[in-house]
Amino acid sequence: LQGLAEVITQEHFVSLHLQPSDELRRSLLREVLTNSRLGAEEAYRQADILQLGLRTPNAIMAVYGLEQPGDWGWAATEIEPGRWALLVPLAGPQPTTRNSQRYLRAKATELLEQLQNAGHPDVVIGIGHYYPELGGLRKSYQDARLAAEVGTKVWGAGSSYHIKDVGMYVTLAN
Repeated sequence: LQGLAEVITQEHFVSLHLQPSDELRRSLLREVLTNSRLGAEEAYRQADILQLGLRTPNAIMAVYGLEQPGDWGWAATEIEPGRWALLVPLAGPQPTTRNSQRYLRAKATELLEQLQNAGHPDVVIGIGHYYPELGGLRKSYQDARLAAEVGTKVWGAGSSYHIKDVGMYVTLAN
């Protein structure tokens, strides 16, 4: 009975949102990152239905200056026009601040190079820290957003910035 109830609940959720699954994933990711009223259990349940992968360790990259979504291989959502948030799954079973920072910087460098080669020289990538759980994912998004915005103001567009790079400038700006 419990399994049947879960299937009915999933079917109901999907039928209420008869949109392409990519749009549903983008919508849920946007809501998870920007709306703290969405409870963790409900977010995880919906993410499981949509195969979004929120239960695995992830961090966020913010990509600014890109009007159309790219084929990044990661879940992405447009937060504002030209401002994207990418859900980047972390490699390895036990991510730490140090190994995730190195991994995310490498992935951001690869992505920046691809985007610039595709004709987007002024794109900016902000990289957030990895934090566990859903609240940590929201914090990672805030880090990535700040890194992109402050990095652009201090050093200019066309680069990637980790929150650690701009930390002192954020403190001074506050």
